[in-house]
Amino acid sequence: MIRQLIYAFAAFLLVGHAVENADAAVKATGAVTQADELEQRLDRLEQDLGDTRDERDFEKIRADLLEAQTSWFEILISVLMGGFGLLVSGVVIYFTFRFGKAAVAEAKSAIEQERKEIQQLLDDAREGVGNIRTHASEAAELTKTLKDFTPANLPQDQTMKEAIRDFAAAAELKPRAQRSIDEYKALINAAALNENWNLVVSRAADMTDHFGKQDASVAAFALLANGVAMGNLEQHGDALAAYEEVLTRYGNSSELAVQETVAKAQFNKGMAYGHLEQFEQELSSYEEVLCMFGASENPRLLRSVAKALVNICHLRIQAKDFEKALETCEEIIRKFDEKSLAPLPEFVAKGLINKGVVLGKLGNPGDQLRACDEVINRYGASTDLIMKEMVHKAIFNRACVHGRTLAVEECVAALAKLRDLTGALDCEKIAGDIDFDPVRNDPKFVSFLVEHGCIAPAPKPARRKRKPPLATPPITP
Repeated sequence: MIRQLIYAFAAFLLVGHAVENADAAVKATGAVTQADELEQRLDRLEQDLGDTRDERDFEKIRADLLEAQTSWFEILISVLMGGFGLLVSGVVIYFTFRFGKAAVAEAKSAIEQERKEIQQLLDDAREGVGNIRTHASEAAELTKTLKDFTPANLPQDQTMKEAIRDFAAAAELKPRAQRSIDEYKALINAAALNENWNLVVSRAADMTDHFGKQDASVAAFALLANGVAMGNLEQHGDALAAYEEVLTRYGNSSELAVQETVAKAQFNKGMAYGHLEQFEQELSSYEEVLCMFGASENPRLLRSVAKALVNICHLRIQAKDFEKALETCEEIIRKFDEKSLAPLPEFVAKGLINKGVVLGKLGNPGDQLRACDEVINRYGASTDLIMKEMVHKAIFNRACVHGRTLAVEECVAALAKLRDLTGALDCEKIAGDIDFDPVRNDPKFVSFLVEHGCIAPAPKPARRKRKPPLATPPITP
């Protein structure tokens, strides 16, 4: 009897010890793998208690009872005590599994929730990093773009203008000695945008003092900026001197950044001669741009070539050398068409417009209209401000052709289309263009201009006062 009680109590202790270990394992778990291990340990405990230990204990109890030939009362008590031990063991195992599994499920749920929260944090962090990288990339691209501008080729886009001004404002807060080359460029370009040419000269001098001796591209940029400033200050002789210095010092440079400045200086040299009304030297300067960089494959260098060709075309039109002017226009269109090595649509549009002007001068109004229509058809859907301006000019030229040829309805229709695109008519431009003289007194043309406030309506004639009827002579008998 005592032995059976000891066995039962030992079984109870073993189970209790196992439960304590299992409970400790559950509390200690911090991950799903530990919870799974607890379930496996509980499974093994149930198997051991149910299959091995109970069988062994019952065999020992039966052997002891038979050997001692105990009474039925002792047998009954032993059975009851054994059953009680089994009951206790079963209860313990039941609650172990019930609460253990509940703890495991709760641990899994908590871990899953934590995993989701961590994943969300990671996703947010990745998105934030992505945004930072995007903004950094945009800032780097903007900085790279800003570096391409000089006072000789300032941006037309308002957003880009403001970006230059913002960049310059930040640079202005720094001491001069701590400013970078790009910051000095921004300061110079911002002053040029504000047409503060004396400040451009001052900042160009500061830039040369800080970086000119160690960087040829910086010295060339500063000289070019100085030349542009002198030209805008109507000091064209000084402007020419600045451009000549760029060409003399850096004309043979193989560095691309320096070559770009040299090309701009050579073009601006022609502009300076034009202001001085030295047109042969102006034409020669533009032709020199073609000689120096006409065979280049670099789009930035070719932009100066395109500008030189456009100005050559203008000079030849002014000189009434229409055949050569037409050849120059065709060269522009061919060299910078969208199928070419360096497509520059802005200059193709200018070439087409000038081609139309030349054809009109040669007495071919139909060909001029076709040249205008080609600009409209090619670039009419463009959202670029410069291309929009080219399209507007082509439409206006179309109206001029119709005005010269007395096609009043077509002339009015072209001006109406231009009004719809721009929001208003340029009354002053219409009034000053002789192409509209042939239709200027036409009622339809006059009515259109009056409707849009370009001319005042003709005053109504004054009403004549009715004269009193003449008195009839008296009838005499």
